Amino acid sequence: ITGNTDIVINNTGSKIYCAFHLKNTTDRGVWQSSTGNAGSWTLLGGNVAGTPAGWKVNDKTGANPNWGRILMKVVPSNDNLLYVLYENGNSQASPTFLPEADLFKLDVTGGTPNWTNLSANMPDIPGGNAEGSDPFAVQEGYDMLLSVKPDDATTVFVGGTNLYRSATGFSNTTGTTWIGGYATDFTARIYPNSHPDMHFLTFDPTNPKRAFSCDDGGIQVTEDITAASVSWTFLKNYH
Repeated sequence: ITGNTDIVINNTGSKIYCAFHLKNTTDRGVWQSSTGNAGSWTLLGGNVAGTPAGWKVNDKTGANPNWGRILMKVVPSNDNLLYVLYENGNSQASPTFLPEADLFKLDVTGGTPNWTNLSANMPDIPGGNAEGSDPFAVQEGYDMLLSVKPDDATTVFVGGTNLYRSATGFSNTTGTTWIGGYATDFTARIYPNSHPDMHFLTFDPTNPKRAFSCDDGGIQVTEDITAASVSWTFLKNYH
């Protein structure tokens, strides 16, 4: 078996979610279980084209299927909501200039999965088209992150080569801000005191505005992840 796996547990511990990116068409997708025992898993989506609506077709069985790594995040403030990000097989380089990941919201209220496709709102600056930087680039899934602000289900973060924040849960493009990675004006190498290639974003449990970014440059901290222009500081001995 080859591929990537992600596992998350909801806030009360009552549900386990696993996402598999595999070559076979039987097991790949997003699954849910209450116990984690064999035979207890229910497929929620991603196994076949059109389930959920808009999920990219995966019609190859070779080394590079059309979609790849899947990440999930349970909303800290809502046990029934998850966001799901997956590498979609697109290329953000010339000549296609397409975001390399798709995003969905999954609501499991009442036990029936309800998927909302947010992929049209993935970061893509009009006219930007900078190879490796814009549109949203994940380098074949090497650098990907998905996070949600602990006290706000609509403040959602995605990362690839760059880090982005959406104040609207990526329900539209107007609330999205580029907050780390490469420089936003394409003239300087990096965003101030940040570094490209994002892998993880986590929050201070005592202060939901204080966050830590983990990337190829080490670890950086911000005292206000909600600021219009986020200010980062490198942590000593971690870059």
